[in-house]
Amino acid sequence: CLLFLLTLVIVWPVGWLVRVIQSRPAERSSAMAPARWAALFVLALGAICIIGLVVAVFQLSYAGQDLILLFGLPTAWGWLLALPWATLIGTLVMCIAGAMIWRSRAGSLIGRLYYTLLILAAIGLSLGLLPLAVG
Repeated sequence: CLLFLLTLVIVWPVGWLVRVIQSRPAERSSAMAPARWAALFVLALGAICIIGLVVAVFQLSYAGQDLILLFGLPTAWGWLLALPWATLIGTLVMCIAGAMIWRSRAGSLIGRLYYTLLILAAIGLSLGLLPLAVG
């Protein structure tokens, strides 16, 4: 899910470049800007959470304290457990923004479908990360 969300870092700049080359103006919509920021927010939080967990595991294993992980993360890494909740909130914002995009017919049909797929990937990412914060 995170890898599909990562495609927005390539797809949106390429789309902008194509519009510039074809001399087409960018579509100005009140729904598009918050939708893009919400997607970037979810991508950033998901990446930080996964990278942070990997770093925590490697650091504790390198220090010879890997058995501590059987009981959960140490308090120094407790901030990582808030990131899945923030990712879930960002996903909810993406869902609302997606509904606004479809209602106002902002952007192209392919752009709206792509954003809908981003929403599905964000839901999968949030559901995958949430057990880390709950359990």
